[in-house]
Parts: sequence; C-alpha cells; structure tokens
Amino acid sequence: MRDILYCSIAGSNAETKANAFTLSELTLHSETTVSVSSVVTELDVSPTDIVLALEQSTDTMAAYTFTGTLPSFTSTSATLSVSGNNPRGSCFNSDGTKFYVTGTDAYIRGYDIPLPTPPTPNVNAYNISLASISSSKSGIGYGGQGLFLKPDGTILYVVESANVRTLTLTTPYDVSSYSSSTTSISSVVDSDGDTISGLTGIRFNNDGTKFFVCYRKSQGTYVTTANRAKIAEFSLSTPYDVSSYTFVSSMDFGLNIGIQVAPDTTTLPAGFAWNANGTALFVAGVHQDTTQSAVKVLMYS
Repeated sequence: MRDILYCSIAGSNAETKANAFTLSELTLHSETTVSVSSVVTELDVSPTDIVLALEQSTDTMAAYTFTGTLPSFTSTSATLSVSGNNPRGSCFNSDGTKFYVTGTDAYIRGYDIPLPTPPTPNVNAYNISLASISSSKSGIGYGGQGLFLKPDGTILYVVESANVRTLTLTTPYDVSSYSSSTTSISSVVDSDGDTISGLTGIRFNNDGTKFFVCYRKSQGTYVTTANRAKIAEFSLSTPYDVSSYTFVSSMDFGLNIGIQVAPDTTTLPAGFAWNANGTALFVAGVHQDTTQSAVKVLMYS
C-alpha cells in the first residue's frame, strides 16, 4: 500500500498568492484514509484527474476524478496499461495531448492523446485511456524514477539516484533521439542537515525558475526518524537550466508518509505534483504494507 498526501496553501487569496510553489507555506491540516489496491510508484495531476502509477502485477497508469479535493481512489476514470515496464515516472505536456512514462527497465515512452476533429477545446485532453505510443527509447542505460517535460517539448528531465538527467530532444516531444547531460545534487545538504539522494520525483514551477525533487533521508528498512520522506525546493538563475540551481529549503513529512508495521517495510516518496497555479501540492508515498487495507491521506494547508 501507499500513503497519499494532500498539501495546499490556505487563505482566501490562495489563487493569487505571490509565494505559490513554496514549500515553507505548507503545514499539516487533517488526515483520513482511502482504499488503494496496488503499489503506487508515481503521482501526476491534470485539470480533471489524479493519475497514479500502479506497479507490480498491474503496471497500469490509473486516473481518478479530481475536483480540487482528494478523490476516493475507489474507481478509475481512465487507465493505460504499461505491462511489464515497472513505471516510476510520468508527466503530461502543457495541453494534455501528450503523456510520457519512464521506469526501472531503462525506457522512456511517449504517447499521443488525440483531440476531436474539428478540435474542441479541452475535449479528451489528458484522457490516458485514449493514449497511443508515438515515440520510445529503450536501453538508455539507467532506470528513471521521475519525469518532467519542459512546456515547449524540447527537454525531458529524469531523476536517478542523486542526479537530474537533462535530455534535450532532437525533435520536440519525440523521445527517440536526444542528447544527454547530468547534474548531480549529491553535495547538497537539506534544511535538516541531511544529504539529498535517492531521488524519486521531479517537478518545476510554471516559469521554470524553480524545481523540486522528492527523496528520502536514508535507506532504512522501516519508518523511523532515520528514514524520512522529504521534498526539496531549488531556485534556478537560468530558467529550466538545472545546473544553475541554488538550494532553497526542504519539507520533512516526518513519519506521516508511512505506517510502521514491520522491519521489512520501506518508506519513501513515490512522486508528487503541484496544481496549475502552485497553491496545492499532492504527494504519493511509497509504503509497502501487507498488513493494512487502507492508505492514510494527509492534507496540508
């Protein structure tokens, strides 16, 4: 099972807050539980859905209707099979007509999501059940843990270990050919004095002047103060150039992201996504739990 966290910036003027996309604005508000049947390894959001990667026996991207509050996760609105590919990262393009998936089997796959002819604004966009493969790349030499596409379709960012890999696509939106460079953040120490490593997700703000990664403090075997799930915020002096980073702050989810049940239970953040204007943050926590039937949901505001 996995923990799903819901974070939001509170206040009646949240829609226009100047400090949106800011981790330091988030505090714990409430929690509940929902039923999730598979191992969750990624989370993404669209204007209408929360999309989870369900790994192991299913290997499916599953969408759940989202209206600004957490869905129940009891029934899917759309699914996309990625059977046998161990999905770990995903992202949409800016208008929901393309979708990308990466995973531990060292591949990246691009999908087209068709719109009606003649075009009708927002009809069928982000509907992963309509997705068909448009480009792919396998044997790329590493297993992606998180994925983000630059809005103009020219660059994919993939996280692995303590690195952010920048893939500059030869043709925008086509993942079959690219040049690659790597930026290491292994020397960065977070707000608690912990080294940032074991990256499992990456997202940017709307203008590319910030990026965020999720990670865990250590490789501990169960949920303790020594094995904490976190997100770090970085500012960029050059938009979308991750090599120009400066560490800003980190957010520690404490023990909330996992439930300590057994010595062989591991906990880490699987993936996360901001809403469109940076006033809400959603996080999926990796937490293999064979003794519990429910997933804890937290709300931060």
